[in-house]
Amino acid sequence: MDTSAPAAQAVNPPGAPPSAPHATAPITVRIDGGESFPFVTDDYQIPFYDGMNIAQALELTGVVRATPSGLQSVGGVRNDISDDVRMGEGVQYILRLNGRQIPHSLLSFPVHRRDVIAVELVLIG
Repeated sequence: MDTSAPAAQAVNPPGAPPSAPHATAPITVRIDGGESFPFVTDDYQIPFYDGMNIAQALELTGVVRATPSGLQSVGGVRNDISDDVRMGEGVQYILRLNGRQIPHSLLSFPVHRRDVIAVELVLIG
C-alpha cells in the first residue's frame, strides 16, 4: 500500500519568465482544508520571481481567490466536481509563512525563494 503523499502540482505563473530545468527554488503553497474540507488540501510549487508577494503566490495556485482585504475562496474538487470553499461567517482561515502565523493584513508581504505559505481553513461554530 502506497502511503506517500501525492506530488505537488507545478504552476507556471502568467507573465513570469518560463521555468528552466535549473530554475530558482520555488515557493511552496500548502492548502490545508482539515477534516472539514479535505477536498481542498494540496501542495503547489510556484516558480519564484523577484517582487512576488504572498497574495500573488496564493493566486498563482489557480485555486485561491484573494482581494486586498483577504482571501475570498479556496477551490477544490469533491466527487469529481469543482467546489469552492468561501470565506465568511462559518469559515475562517489561518495564514502562515514558514510555519509562523501571520496577520491577514500581510498578504502584500514579499516572499523569498523556498518560502512556504500555508492556508489552514477553519470551520467556526
